Amino acid sequence: MDKKTAIQRRWHYILAGISFVCFFICATSYAQSVMEEVMRMSDSVGYEISPAENEKYALFPEYKNFIQAEFLKRENQYFLKISYEKEGKRLTESIALSKDQFEAYRTKIETVDEAIKAGRLKEATTEAQKEGRVRMVTDAVGYGLWLYGPGTICLLDIESGRQASGLELLIGGGSFMAALNATKGYRLGYGRSKLMRWGNYAGTLYGLGMPVFFESENDKAYWGAAMLGTPLGGLIAYKLSSHRWFEKGETDLIANGGLVSGLYGVAIPYLINIEDLEDWNQAKIYVASAMVGIPLGVFGTTQLIRNKPISQGRAHLISLGCIVGSYYGAGIVNLAGVELDWHQWHPRAYVLSLVLGLPVGAYLGYRFTGEEEYTLGRARLISVGTFAGALLGTGVVLLAGVEEDSKPYVLASILGSAAGMWYTHRFTRGWGEKTASAINSQSSPSNRVTVSLPSYNELLSFGILALRKPSFSRNLPLELLRISF
Repeated sequence: MDKKTAIQRRWHYILAGISFVCFFICATSYAQSVMEEVMRMSDSVGYEISPAENEKYALFPEYKNFIQAEFLKRENQYFLKISYEKEGKRLTESIALSKDQFEAYRTKIETVDEAIKAGRLKEATTEAQKEGRVRMVTDAVGYGLWLYGPGTICLLDIESGRQASGLELLIGGGSFMAALNATKGYRLGYGRSKLMRWGNYAGTLYGLGMPVFFESENDKAYWGAAMLGTPLGGLIAYKLSSHRWFEKGETDLIANGGLVSGLYGVAIPYLINIEDLEDWNQAKIYVASAMVGIPLGVFGTTQLIRNKPISQGRAHLISLGCIVGSYYGAGIVNLAGVELDWHQWHPRAYVLSLVLGLPVGAYLGYRFTGEEEYTLGRARLISVGTFAGALLGTGVVLLAGVEEDSKPYVLASILGSAAGMWYTHRFTRGWGEKTASAINSQSSPSNRVTVSLPSYNELLSFGILALRKPSFSRNLPLELLRISF
């Protein structure tokens, strides 16, 4: 074999190897891009199984810290994707199912729904679904006393006196009775309840802002618009949140995100030197900016924290990070020697520091709270520790007899709050408020072994399913006894 032929053969090998590698990469990329269809289970459930729905239909009783589940279809293969928490971590499992097993889950959901409609099975309202009713009712009383009572008096031109006071008290008391009757059989839970309440607040603000665009100086226009906007805002929040279950921590951050974004809407016009609220055009800019900011904040926060394991305690600490970040930003501006003079441009430096410090604090709060478990009790105690540290630092400066200069006090409060936050975080590890039943079960040696039996709803729904669909019921697991140590 001559040298030229050997070189040609070597190049053939190289090109063949390159072709194989390219083929393998393309095949791998194609395999990775296989689409999965999310299966819709029923009209009542939709595409995702929430914790409340899991308890209602008794689908996955073996997962005690259940978060959510989805049924997927890849070509002709079905999968169950289920998420749950274990030892402070969020875990996800993907379980292959046969078509009969998938249909068994779907049939169980449909059978329970049919049994509830036919009156054979009473739909259970879980403890999580009952939460939120108290705040809804008390908010209704507050609106009756401070909005609808005075608003009605203004619209009817009733002069102040016994008649006006009596009408306001009548509306306030009647609001309680109406709200209590309307929330009979309450099932919205903490998350949707809070979203509806904050929807009411946003509706009130939108109602108060709408007459500004018409340059109205009539008090009746403001009262009437607020009275109409409040229930409209709650109704919109109710409709937009009806597609899934909202967790407590998620809802707290969504509400705070809308509030913060609304404040940003007010701060931005001020930063660009729009500050004459006596001028209708500039007042319109403020109102429009705040109106646009609120829904943007709600939508942005919802997208950022979607499917992230954020407990209510962690959400509280992220909000604390917003407050601390804003305060530290203003403190740095003060330490830089910028005096707070409302007749100069200097206040804009403080507002800008608040605007920049808040997202930094929120981000750090999110990053620093990702490794541990935070109950709401622990988070609140850390907040108190932060405030106590600021008081401690300021007290030390006062006792030292420092001259009346704001810089030492600001620096001491910043350092003290950081030390208080760290100290409280360190000495509350592994601590958190729990329910009385949980405390008793942990402290009593006799309750270390827990025996669990199937619930009444689970047994009855399984029995109905077995009578109506015997073939499906054979593929559906039923936990008869569970012993936990």
